[in-house]
Amino acid sequence: SIFDHKRFNSGPDIEVLDNRGNKTLVEIKAYHNRYWITRREIQQLKGYMDQMNISKGLFITTTNKVFHNPKDIQIINGEKLISLLKTAHLSPFIEQI
Repeated sequence: SIFDHKRFNSGPDIEVLDNRGNKTLVEIKAYHNRYWITRREIQQLKGYMDQMNISKGLFITTTNKVFHNPKDIQIINGEKLISLLKTAHLSPFIEQI
C-alpha cells in the first residue's frame, strides 16, 4: 500500500514473490529505538495475511524491541536491518534509519 496512492495505508506495505512464486506480505514500521513493537502491530500484518490467504509475512522495523513473534512472520529488527545493509554494501543508508 505504500506505492498505492488511491488506497494508501489500507493493506500490507509490500507484496513480494519468492523464487518459487509464493507471496510474502511485508509490513514496515520505522520507530524510535526505544519504542516497543506490540502485539497490535504484528496482528495488523497477521490480519492482512488472513484476508489475502497468504501464509508468510515479513515485519521490518528500525527498533530492536519486539514484544510478539508468531511463527509465520519473520521479524527483521533494527540490528538485523543494519547487518543486512552492511552485507549488501548499503552502509550509507544506515544513517537514515
